[in-house]
Amino acid sequence: MTTRSSRRWGALLVIGMIVVILHGHASAAAPARTIGVVEFYALSPLTPLEGGVPEEYAADDASRILSRIAGDQFEVIPRGTMRQAEVALGWRPWDVLSFSRLGQLAGRVGADDLVVGWIRLLHLDTEGPGIGRPGFGRLLSGSANVLLQIFDARGGRIAAEAPGDGYAIGQVRAFLAEEVLHQATSQALPRVFAKLAPAP
Repeated sequence: MTTRSSRRWGALLVIGMIVVILHGHASAAAPARTIGVVEFYALSPLTPLEGGVPEEYAADDASRILSRIAGDQFEVIPRGTMRQAEVALGWRPWDVLSFSRLGQLAGRVGADDLVVGWIRLLHLDTEGPGIGRPGFGRLLSGSANVLLQIFDARGGRIAAEAPGDGYAIGQVRAFLAEEVLHQATSQALPRVFAKLAPAP
């Protein structure tokens, strides 16, 4: 082999080593934190609505919203997986009050963090006259308030929390409840993530 060929092969070897090292660093990048949404909790059990249960709808909706805003820092665990884990653990609504139970749930699905949602208010104007004008039918008013918390499973603590509100008018109770809960959750999720310290 000539000196020129030796140098060429040596240069190619160096380039190859650099590529391998850079690829190794890229592969060793910190993996995304995994996060799941727990079924929401209401201080007073809510009356099921046509088409679903408010606490379940709010959790499913929060998971969909979370998938859009979580970015590269978080990998969102599907709600179906979370629901199966809740059933397997015999999950009860008040278990969200127990850090131990939240830790068990996080361990079951391999979550670093959990979103815990509290429906503090869901009011539909079913008692009053509603809002309406002649020719437009009877409209109902609805409002909701939720408090979202991030449970840090590794630290066993609440890392951040933020509230959200929703208000809408409509004619169908189930759709109205979903809309105000969606508004409240859409407002609270960005707020709570803005308070969450980035992973080291």
